[in-house]
Amino acid sequence: MKYVVMVGDGMADEWQDGSDEKTPLMAARTPVLDFLAERSELGLARTVPTGMEPGSDVANMSILGYEPALFHRGRASLEALSSGIFLREGDAALRCNLVSLSEEQAVYGNRRMMDFSAGGISTEEAEACLGALLTYWKQDTCLGDLLAGWEPDACPGNFPVGWKSGACPGDFPAGWKPEAGIEFYGESGYRQLLILRREVLKRAGISASREGELPFPDLTPPHNIRLSVIEPYLPGNSLLRFLMEDSCRILKEHPVNRKRRRQGLLAANSLWFWGAGIRTMLPSFYERTGLKGVMISASELLRGLGMAAGLTVPEIPGATGRLDTNYEGKAEAVCRALLDEGMDFAFLHYDAPDERGHVGDRKGKIRAIEALDSRLIKPVYETLLASGEEFRLLILSDHPTPVLKRSHTAEPVPYLIYDSRRQRAGTAMGNIGEDGGRKSRPEFPHILRRSLRYTEADGWLAAEKVRDGSCLMNRLLEREEP
Repeated sequence: MKYVVMVGDGMADEWQDGSDEKTPLMAARTPVLDFLAERSELGLARTVPTGMEPGSDVANMSILGYEPALFHRGRASLEALSSGIFLREGDAALRCNLVSLSEEQAVYGNRRMMDFSAGGISTEEAEACLGALLTYWKQDTCLGDLLAGWEPDACPGNFPVGWKSGACPGDFPAGWKPEAGIEFYGESGYRQLLILRREVLKRAGISASREGELPFPDLTPPHNIRLSVIEPYLPGNSLLRFLMEDSCRILKEHPVNRKRRRQGLLAANSLWFWGAGIRTMLPSFYERTGLKGVMISASELLRGLGMAAGLTVPEIPGATGRLDTNYEGKAEAVCRALLDEGMDFAFLHYDAPDERGHVGDRKGKIRAIEALDSRLIKPVYETLLASGEEFRLLILSDHPTPVLKRSHTAEPVPYLIYDSRRQRAGTAMGNIGEDGGRKSRPEFPHILRRSLRYTEADGWLAAEKVRDGSCLMNRLLEREEP
């Protein structure tokens, strides 16, 4: 038996019973999803536990079968793992975006968040901006000592030489000294990482241990505050606030930004910290399930989650996490792992619906969902079916990213579980059952006359109950749910 999870990041949306407005998932042409929905278990799952932030880190950890309340240690620590950055016990990692703030206000806190991705800044432009910041701060009498170990020409891209996974099992990789208390690393485009070593945190009176809360709990994702005045969302920590304000001053007239303004583009005029995390340790997926697995994703976050769980995480050339991703390469990687490389389990993550949701692009989100259906789900399904292997398939959104809100929500998401051994065609009436639970669900007389589709509305209609997202893995594997 082969098992596949396919996640359309953020593809669920906000939906109200009785509304004529279709969500992107309802409006999209998804013949393969519709075919599977008629032959699958269809329902709802809460992937974000009550009280937790509706981030992709929490939701996908839940889908992979790890209870976030027990294992979640913050987003940035997983991205650091993906980037080969070694975190010791007591170190902290923070996501660091290059963002675009409004430019007319003199007071930093009075500015507004215009764009969380600095207008889609390129990796080359981002490297130049961050390199300028580090060069300037290296000359600062206070920051210079903390930034020790970084040199402008240390490696291509003007970034610190990163530690590579597996170099040393000890507290630090062999030959590496913890002399750089503050470290910046570039990922891609606007995405950066800030590492604060425990020596710096200790001097600042900040704990980053496994006990208690994560460090810097007041940090806000920039994609959640579009067009908002930033003062209420600035960090309380003086070092982080200084770095953000000073970055705005230094980057104001940087050549990259002068050129972007001439081209009518948003300036990358500030750093923004969020998603703080500490070293993440997960039990091995193989030890928990007995299955050898692979993670297929362009997202540093998902790749780090896969690494933390002990999954194989291959590089897919051309995988971008956007509409222009290498669909064929990702689908082929799933099939190759399952049919040629002896893997039992594959987790395929696709980020484009979420990316389009964050910028409020309804048409783009519909195109992303249709591409998921035709260029990822279809080839994987058809290849596995033709192979003769028995397989089970779980398809879902990790969380909603409504195009009107442009941010994540914690609402339950629709899921389907397909089993190649049992192709039971069902109707909405048949799937509801006779458990008397319909009084607690919305009423859908207009839907009862047709077959189910994979949508938010039909997920509510078919659901026996809203399931715990962290139990879906056991349900996929046909094991007893806790």
